[in-house]
Amino acid sequence: MLFRSGARWLNVSILDETQPMWRSAMTDGTMVDQYLAMMAGSPGKFVEAVTLVATSDGPVVFHCAAGKDRTGLIAAFVLSMVGVDDEVIGHDYGLTREVLDVLSARFEARAELEPYRSVLAQRPGWREASRKAMVAEPTTILAVLEHLRAEYGSPEGWLIANGMDSAISAQLRSRFLD
Repeated sequence: MLFRSGARWLNVSILDETQPMWRSAMTDGTMVDQYLAMMAGSPGKFVEAVTLVATSDGPVVFHCAAGKDRTGLIAAFVLSMVGVDDEVIGHDYGLTREVLDVLSARFEARAELEPYRSVLAQRPGWREASRKAMVAEPTTILAVLEHLRAEYGSPEGWLIANGMDSAISAQLRSRFLD
């Protein structure tokens, strides 16, 4: 039904390209480390996702498996670029906490099924890393935004430094604010 309405499905795979860095950060570091590893491992994919949000002709839905990591980063970029205060972005990110128990239970159940069980059996410590990742504290996304401001002037500056056309910023603001 959705596709008959003219909707398009576009896949911008971020995790696949950053998995080795992401797994290491998830095991040995913090959630902030994990997010920075995702961004460092696949900056063009974040640029592509934000560009798609800015240039789409219709409504846009973006998501990932849990709706907090890749989705949270893209949402933070978009919200920051249209002028939303960091504290509001942090609050929005933190709302995911309301569903983390359900998401954790789904992940644990899926981990018992093939091919997941075989893949995860080759990753010692995956369960602990998964539990560590199943948090959505506003301070996490706020630390990422702070890092981007310190290093690039803004989240938008990070995107531009990684290949986003600066005209996309104006297009995004026009789309959501005009």
